[in-house]
Amino acid sequence: MGKQKTNRHAQAHSRRVSPRRPNLCFYVLPFLLAIVFVAPAIKPVGAVPGSPAGGASSRVHRALRYLMPTSQTSTDEDELQDLQIAPFDTSLSVDRIMRSRPFILEEGAEKAFPVEAPEAQPLTEGEARDHLQRFLELRGLAESRIDDTLASFDSRKVKRIVPAPTLRASLLMLTDWDPYEATIRAVLDGENPSGEPYRTVDFDNIGFAGAIATLYEDPRDGRHSMVVDSAYAGEPPVQLIPVVVHESLHGGDGNSAEEEIVANILDTICYAEVLLVDPRAAYQGTDLAFFNNLELLALLNSTGRGGAGQVGIATSTLGDVFVGGYFGEFDYESIRYVVEADGFYDSLLNIGSPGQQTTAALIARFPGGKALGKEPYYGEEMLAVIDRGVGKVITPKRAVKLVQVLGLHMTTDIREASGGGRLASKVSLDARPFAPRDPALFDPSGAKRTGKTLSEEAGRESLAAFLDASELSTDAKDALMARYGNARTAELIPDPSLRAATLMLGALKPWDLALGAIFDANNPDGVPLQVLFADLRNSAPAARQSDTEGDGTPAAILINSLLFGESPELLASAIVEGTLLHDDTWTTQEAIAAALMGTLAYAAIAEVDPTVVKAKTWGVLNRNRDLVALLNSAAWPGDDTAPANADSIGFLSAPNEAEDILPGLYADATSFANYVETLPHAARFDRHADLEAPPIFAKFLAFAGIEPTDQFRGQILLSEQTMHDVDAELGGFLSPDAALGLARTLKLGVATGS
Repeated sequence: MGKQKTNRHAQAHSRRVSPRRPNLCFYVLPFLLAIVFVAPAIKPVGAVPGSPAGGASSRVHRALRYLMPTSQTSTDEDELQDLQIAPFDTSLSVDRIMRSRPFILEEGAEKAFPVEAPEAQPLTEGEARDHLQRFLELRGLAESRIDDTLASFDSRKVKRIVPAPTLRASLLMLTDWDPYEATIRAVLDGENPSGEPYRTVDFDNIGFAGAIATLYEDPRDGRHSMVVDSAYAGEPPVQLIPVVVHESLHGGDGNSAEEEIVANILDTICYAEVLLVDPRAAYQGTDLAFFNNLELLALLNSTGRGGAGQVGIATSTLGDVFVGGYFGEFDYESIRYVVEADGFYDSLLNIGSPGQQTTAALIARFPGGKALGKEPYYGEEMLAVIDRGVGKVITPKRAVKLVQVLGLHMTTDIREASGGGRLASKVSLDARPFAPRDPALFDPSGAKRTGKTLSEEAGRESLAAFLDASELSTDAKDALMARYGNARTAELIPDPSLRAATLMLGALKPWDLALGAIFDANNPDGVPLQVLFADLRNSAPAARQSDTEGDGTPAAILINSLLFGESPELLASAIVEGTLLHDDTWTTQEAIAAALMGTLAYAAIAEVDPTVVKAKTWGVLNRNRDLVALLNSAAWPGDDTAPANADSIGFLSAPNEAEDILPGLYADATSFANYVETLPHAARFDRHADLEAPPIFAKFLAFAGIEPTDQFRGQILLSEQTMHDVDAELGGFLSPDAALGLARTLKLGVATGS
């Protein structure tokens, strides 16, 4: 049966909003209860798939469910079933290794992920001093600077602020280490929002379950105190370096989800650099070492704006950074979502918060980081800067070294059964599901990095070429070209790629209706819409923004900056999606409707320009998968006992009672709608309301002769009934001949037997 994806988001992210804690910031350990039980998931290469035996399995599942109840996107019984896993191969190029993700916990990783944690006692002054000296020597500091640092370790001034020898060693290990020495300046020299040295950095009982450390601000004078929970007093100093760095990033006015996400990601990058200095630290086996190694695994498996061969923080090759024996029920798209899944961090509002001196120092090393200013704001822009630039810090070469240190294995291939037998190029609807004959058109590991957005002239040329390929009249082409250069159009859509993309829709029925929503105010805001690139919270193609607070925020369709540099043809389909969204939390039906219309628009674009599907960029590869999911879906039969009509076009069911409409691809789904429900950003869908659809939805449907029955005050409701009405008549958008043509464009085939 494979990895059957199912909807697990009924209570996802219900916003357990706790009182704001403006002076209290936590370093939380999401996997605290699971630490000593995860290691048994490691199994020899080629072991028989299945649930691990014994009590460890139930204990780790119970612990993870308690700590991260909202992080599940599937119930895969065996995530490794369709993956070919191989030991690390040093003969391969760095780029090939980085494209062999996800990296997997297998035999050989026991040193970094041991079954049991050793007993440890707090270090004495002499022992901590020796740890400090050894680490500074490994870093290659000059003997004179090591002597100076050891003198600071022994000084009364430093002991008064940092009395615990282990924490003092952790802090001073950052000496002359750019950018982490900013943490020393914050703690000892007052380079923090209070302007004063920290009052104390010490171990104590925090009294907050799952927290490692916290930062307090004294309400009297604003001075900071960093407290690490006494449970970690026996940890080695190098394992506490990320904790100390993390807490020094807090302080000032307020806290936010973005602040905690950034702090966690930066402390994981810090830990990666610790291991590059001292690889043996990965094998210390303590609770904190296990957690730091696990979060580093999440980072190494994350990608983003840097491309498939680079480390990022926003996405991942298979939409899951934890793939393996015990991780089937715990799917996280990236290290960002690993952090955000924690209950405390998830309870914080996504409103951003101000950074300070330490933030500026650590973020400045990323390209574009200095432009965020001396007091950079914790928000989506900062996260995008990190995503774009983390590969400059944890370079592919460094990442490969870390993979070796952790003893991870590579994913060398994905081989999912495609219906058995060979695939014929002659396709027919009643022989579905289709399967890829050219997997490269759908393989994220082979994605090419996008370039820069188009210039004014390049945007004009791209638009002209698309219009020439369309069946539009000469007068209509001239009108759209004139609109491209119009000052008002450029004001609404300043980016040439997005402007060309928007106007390309003018050549396609019914997608030309999007121009009325954008330029003529035929939308719920009642004003023309801007179309802009934006750093979004998730990997969805688009979002909507309204001036609901009256603060001058422009009403706009926001295109995810992950798509920056994609072709206008690809961007056009995302714009269609954006016309159908509200700017609050999406409902399931709204998200499905938007993705459906965006995919249908992509289909129409591919009919005009078939070369668009061959670009092999991240955006195109995802859209190609969207289109396969749609081409392999059929209309719901109406009678639950009857099979779907094998040659019908729909989105709620599958032809020929297929259990997977994405054969040959790692992702599994039972229909296009189910596919959308199991996308990584689906965790944010709000499933408890039927919204009124924007007017453009009714116009799109009218083109196909669809008039849904579920309406309120003349407006179509985005409900299950509406979805069934659209499903039944979806052929009005996509004819059988067009569907077969698209299958050939995507180089799909059908099984012909053994």
